[in-house]
Amino acid sequence: CPDIYDDVYSLFMDMNTVYFKNTNFWETTIYSKMYEVFIKISEHSQNAIKKESPSSQSINRINTLLRYVDINYAEEFSTEQAAEYTGFSKFHFMRLFKLQTGYTFHDYLTLKRIQIAEELLMTEKPITDIALETGFNTLPSFCRAFKKHTNYSPSEYKKLRKNDTAINHTNV
Repeated sequence: CPDIYDDVYSLFMDMNTVYFKNTNFWETTIYSKMYEVFIKISEHSQNAIKKESPSSQSINRINTLLRYVDINYAEEFSTEQAAEYTGFSKFHFMRLFKLQTGYTFHDYLTLKRIQIAEELLMTEKPITDIALETGFNTLPSFCRAFKKHTNYSPSEYKKLRKNDTAINHTNV
């Protein structure tokens, strides 16, 4: 961090000098200098966070995209198209999206599709239809993604949910 390096270095040199002089209250002086170091680092971190925070306009653009994805999750949608939709360059979009959601765009879209698939697996629809209906191009890609996110294959999940439903109905 070149902007605070000189100040922090100076504080450490002061601590070094105080330590080897061994004057009265040298420990207190060193603690005081150490607190100053922590304050410098904290202030630097706060400023870095403020610089990284997206503007409200950026947040609104990402939120508009999220609403679009929530409705149109089954469409083929690349990161480049998402960036274009929001009006950002691809790399700026990727950084902002991750900062705001905690996910990459691809991971968010996949997670949304899996959430919808979980609901659809409660119905009598065939798994292949659910895979295609939620935007996956092939059954194997759907099964792989579903298992990665839920630790169950779609058929295992469907059986598990049916058993849960049957148990709940008998207990009522």
